[in-house]
This record gives sequence, C-alpha cells and structure tokens, in this order.
Amino acid sequence: MTYHDALAIALSIGSTQGELDARLNLGRFHLQSRSWDDACNQLHLALELAERTQSAKEAAAAHETLCELHKARGETAQALHHSEELRCIERELFNAERDRQTRNLSIQFEVERAQREAESYRMRTELEQEARQMAERQVEERTAELAQAQYEVVTRLAVAAEYRDGTTGDHTRRVGLISANLARALGWPEARAELLGIAARLHDVGKMGIPDSILLKSGKLEQSEFTQMQTHTLIGATILSGGHSELLQLAEEIALTHHERWDGTGYPHQLAGPQIPQSGRIVAVADVYDALTQIRPYKAAWSHQQALQELRTQAGLHFDPEVVEAALYVLCDPETHA
Repeated sequence: MTYHDALAIALSIGSTQGELDARLNLGRFHLQSRSWDDACNQLHLALELAERTQSAKEAAAAHETLCELHKARGETAQALHHSEELRCIERELFNAERDRQTRNLSIQFEVERAQREAESYRMRTELEQEARQMAERQVEERTAELAQAQYEVVTRLAVAAEYRDGTTGDHTRRVGLISANLARALGWPEARAELLGIAARLHDVGKMGIPDSILLKSGKLEQSEFTQMQTHTLIGATILSGGHSELLQLAEEIALTHHERWDGTGYPHQLAGPQIPQSGRIVAVADVYDALTQIRPYKAAWSHQQALQELRTQAGLHFDPEVVEAALYVLCDPETHA
C-alpha cells in the first residue's frame, strides 16, 4: 500500500493521526524524489495538523524535514526558521521529560520515607509494653536504615548528574569529603559535618537540566551559553525543593548558593558575605579546589600548591576568608581529600 493509499484511507475514516503520519511520509517521499513543491505542500499540511492537535513530536518531525527541504533548495532563511522552531520544540520536550523524571524521583523518595515512618510508628506502638531499652534500639536501627537509604539515593543521583558532565562521580565524592572536613575544622558537630559531606555531593545536580551542547562543550562558552549554564543552581534547588528531611533541605541550600561569591559578584542572587549560608561557602571552596587540581577538557590539572595559592588569592573576593583559613589547614593533609 502506498502513502497516497494510506492518506486516502485516513481521510475516509476520519483518522487524524493516520492523516498526520501519511502526510509526513508523503513529504519525506517527495523530498527524496526531489519533488520540492509536492513535498513542501504535504509537510506544511502535516505541520498545520500537528500544531492544531498539539502533537509536538510530529510537529518536530515536520520542521526537521522542512529544514532539510529548504537546505536542499538553497533557501537558507526558511531552513534556519524551521531549525529554530525544531530546537524550541525539542527544548520543550526535554523540559517536560526532565520534569516528569524529577516528579517520579520525588514521589519515590517520599513514598519510601512515608513507608519507613509508618513502619517505625507501628514498631514503637507494638513495643510499648516491652523494655524501653530494646524499643529504643529498634527505633535507632530503623532510623539508621532510613539514613542509609537516603545516602544511597543521594549518591546515585549525584553520580547520575556527574555522568552527564562526562565524569564518573569521583568529583562529587571528593567535594563531599573535603566539605565535611572543612565543616569539622570550623567547629560543626560531627553529625552535621557528616550530613554536609553527603549533601555536598548534590551541589551540581542541576546540570541534569543543561543541554549537552553547553555542558560538554570543550571550548569557551558564549555569553548566552554561560548564562544558561548558571541556571543549574536554580534547577538543582528546584529538583531538591520541598524535601522534608534535613539532608535534602541542606542539599537544596548548597545547590542554590555554592556559586555565590563573598564579594557579591556570584550567582544566582548576588549574595555577599554572611548572606551566603555557610554550607554554600564551604562547598564553594571544596568545589573550586577539586576542579583546579583535576584535568578538564578545557585545562590541565593545577598542582596542589598552585590551587592553595589560588584559594589564598581569592580569600575575601570569591571565598569566605574563614573558610579559606580552614582549607589551608585541612588540605595540607593529603588524607583529608584523597
């Protein structure tokens, strides 16, 4: 059966999807046959139908084929128009899929939390008549399991985000380790410092929302690209927002503020000095130190001493001087950031 036959059948039975598919296929067929006018006519009809029925994928296919058609005919302006329309649709589809995945992850996390809280409540009720010491031990074990589950979810999410950046998760692990040690040096309680070390691993989770064309670019970013890259702080905070656990709340705070600068020239909100949460100030130092000492597509690795000197230079500008002072002490011991 030919595409013309398929179109005739779709029109006779009133199948909108069948008509749309048939016109797209006819457009591609005429393009391959170099029947430019027939191809253009069918593709424009398909595009109008796709827009009327809000069929985003078919609209994208129509724009893509029309772009090929106008390129073949040497009509640069029309080809560019359809290329830009295609890019807009792809961005909308990407954002919709990203939002769907984010909602699914949040729902999964909240369901697991609710299930464990319900289990803990049931156990506490059943054990009221038993020895208090045994009951408390059981609750502590369940709490530890929940903390371990949270840690595993955070670790997997951090590694997933870093894979998009072309690495394997070691950067987030090192940033978490350095951040925890800096917090200890600054007098944080041990439990809170450990929590910071876990939450810090999600500092760049928002990069999952940055297109590969920008995220994986080896050369210098254009100003518009850099502006879009900066939105990873807002995207990360959105992904982590609404969490009820202390871990996710701390991770949200870090994702949003780790690119703020002590002198107020950072992003996204140009916070300055103590306006920046100490968690963000700590992770900023850990993140920059590790980035400087690692090989990246756009630079060679700096030596340990060169990186420390950069921290000294940026104290009071990029970084909180108190955090830099702690870093110069902590990072002198290679075991604290291996």
